[in-house]
Amino acid sequence: MKSLVDNREEADIAMLPLGENFEYNGPLLLDLWYPENKNITIEVLHNVDIPELEITTHNFNNIIFSPKYKIKIDHLKIHCPGLKLDTPENIEIGTCSIYTTRPEVTFTDLTTNKLNIEYVINEDMERVRELLTGVAVIPGGGEFVLDPNHSYKQKAFSSLNELKETFPNIKWIAPIVSWFASSLEIKECVIKPGADKYYKYPAPWQVSSYSSSTLEKNPPHFIKTKEESSIYGGTINDQSLVEYLEYAKKLGLQVMLNPLIMVNQDDKPWRGWIGKGSNANDVEEFYENQYKPFILHYANLVKGKVDAFIIGSELVGLTSLKTNKEDFTFVEKLINLAKLVKEILGPHVKITYAANWTEYHTVDGILRPLDKLWASPDIDVVGIDAYFPISHSKESGQELEELKKGWVSGEGIDFYLKAEEKIEFKKNEPWNQWKNLDYWYNNQHWVGNEPTQWQSKMKPLCFTEFGFSSIDKSPNQPNVFYNPECKDSNIPPFSNGKVDYAIQLRALRATLEQWQNSGVVNNLFCWAWDARGLDWQEDQYFTDGNLWKYGHWIDGKIKAPEHKIVLKGKITLKGEEIALIINAKIVEISGEISANSLDLKNDNIVLKDTKLLITKTFELKAKECSVSDATVISPRVALNIENNFELYKSKFKTTDIAFASKNDLSINDITSESLYIKIDSRLFNKLCQSHFLPF
Repeated sequence: MKSLVDNREEADIAMLPLGENFEYNGPLLLDLWYPENKNITIEVLHNVDIPELEITTHNFNNIIFSPKYKIKIDHLKIHCPGLKLDTPENIEIGTCSIYTTRPEVTFTDLTTNKLNIEYVINEDMERVRELLTGVAVIPGGGEFVLDPNHSYKQKAFSSLNELKETFPNIKWIAPIVSWFASSLEIKECVIKPGADKYYKYPAPWQVSSYSSSTLEKNPPHFIKTKEESSIYGGTINDQSLVEYLEYAKKLGLQVMLNPLIMVNQDDKPWRGWIGKGSNANDVEEFYENQYKPFILHYANLVKGKVDAFIIGSELVGLTSLKTNKEDFTFVEKLINLAKLVKEILGPHVKITYAANWTEYHTVDGILRPLDKLWASPDIDVVGIDAYFPISHSKESGQELEELKKGWVSGEGIDFYLKAEEKIEFKKNEPWNQWKNLDYWYNNQHWVGNEPTQWQSKMKPLCFTEFGFSSIDKSPNQPNVFYNPECKDSNIPPFSNGKVDYAIQLRALRATLEQWQNSGVVNNLFCWAWDARGLDWQEDQYFTDGNLWKYGHWIDGKIKAPEHKIVLKGKITLKGEEIALIINAKIVEISGEISANSLDLKNDNIVLKDTKLLITKTFELKAKECSVSDATVISPRVALNIENNFELYKSKFKTTDIAFASKNDLSINDITSESLYIKIDSRLFNKLCQSHFLPF
């Protein structure tokens, strides 16, 4: 077995270094980890005969065999998440076998003796589907985005149903709801609900004391605009949020509400910058007049409708503010806020703060200001938005075990980065290792010679957020995201910035396998599932749809197995026996297939814009079948349809056509211009404009 791996990002040539004297009897393996939709041209150095070539791709790619030299392949095997395969005349393929985890398979002038196509399960995807128990639900803005009656296309409730279908073990959701800050400087900052000035309200909108009927008398923040489009959606209508939570409970889901602040500025800065560089003496007024009313509004609104509640998220600029006496004023305020929220929601509701991954552990490398918060009696769970780097790789396509190991080694445990320099942690000082969750959780904490309030295993630890963007090398820096309109937009170190769905999946799997049932992390919420429904990103109504393919979204990227093949292109099958085998429940074919015999046996078969040129026999057996705009030329045609058969604008040129149903009905030598078939006194298919012509 000879293995060749190609990880080059910018070049699109996968060179097989095989020359004139190449002789090898075993399989030749080519592992190609290229970004989504990348063209990959496979070249050789001379005319070659390859007994078996086995190619693995990890994203959807267009594989092109170069026409420079003649290539003879006895057996071509391709493992892929769908593909396009371009094979010029100079390539001779005995058997072609495609094993795909996505339905789409397209050929350009494929000639082979035998073609096998099999829909297979994506192991990384299935493990994520099996292990994931919690998700954050976005977007946090859009006045009626969660409303079943007034939201655009009304998809919020159906999106919850899709969530449960996608992840069979889902237990928790964490819906995001946002108010807006006017400034990063807390002395000037005003926090209020936001409203989209361009939005045409389909129903009365009410958030706290702000409403669509009093926008001028009691104005909320009007969301900043760019090119006559608001940069955020407005704050979610209170009643819509309540109904959404009630529906989630009906589905058996537990709910953790996550109210968070978005900054209403043109460059959309991260909420963690709020308070950075501010005076700690201004915290009291900011908390009492701005932040506390925001959180208490939601505590009162969702009483009896949630199982957990987050009192703040990634407010590192505020929690790091300290007075001259080394007091962390906002941390003290969070302790007070946890007490107030607990009094409203009751002892059964879990209260937490979602600390940033850079915040939960230390400030300035030594102090542990949040330990007092974690130890306070009204905080039930240690919350971490866990976007820790789990690799530092210059190569694409890290292995699963490498990524799992990255949670317990590498940056944050073995070393830290100062600029781009790696500086090793001292081996005997694990308390400084900011990614060493096991040590942090299982040990007493100290500041100098003084113990903090934290005791070993004092509270459960929860990943209130974790996730990875679907971008090349995202595990190198999971917290960054691509959004040109945002000042904090970035791509991970060493990344080419291209879309890579496979690495997102693998990193999610590695995280879940590492921490589920670890005894350290109690629960994990994946960022993020979008409430706007599947394929929302294709709708021009939403201005952020172009970011979906790069972002942390998992909706539409993780799916239940489809067991479906969508076959397109031009195919010539030279084998005398049955030359096409498709192993999938659902098969859709469009394009042109030439073969001696063709035998399709699947649960559901769709032939659309299809031309079948068969020299002997075409047989089709299915439970459901639809044929439209198709041409079938074959001496003998045998159709065996168990249930529904739809036929429209299609031509059959044949001397013998047999139709059989489960009721043993058959029709031979059809030459009529149109056709009715009636079974059990019901119309079996609609009048169809189809022609059956003599062969």
